[in-house]
Amino acid sequence: MLLKEIETNKDLSLTIKGFMDDNREIQRKRIRGYPVLGGINELESILRDHPVKEIIISFRKNSADKRKELKRLLENIGAEVDVREMKLTIT
Repeated sequence: MLLKEIETNKDLSLTIKGFMDDNREIQRKRIRGYPVLGGINELESILRDHPVKEIIISFRKNSADKRKELKRLLENIGAEVDVREMKLTIT
C-alpha cells in the first residue's frame, strides 16, 4: 500500500530507490521492479552505493522502536539521512 501511495501521489515528491528488509529470502530480489537492497546490517554499504536523502519506514508493529533504532544507526555512521514513519489510514 505504501508503494502504491508513493507511486501515485505526486504531491509527496518522493522517488523510490529501493527497499530494505531483513528477510534474506527477498533480499537481492525486486518488488514491483524496485530492488530489495539488503537488510539493516547492510545499511552503511547501501547508503554508500545509493544516494538516499530519506528513509521511510512502514512496519505493522513496533514502528516507533524501529525508527529509533534506525536513527541511532544512522547517527553512529555519520549519515545525514532523515527517517520518517508513514502510516496509511483507510477511511
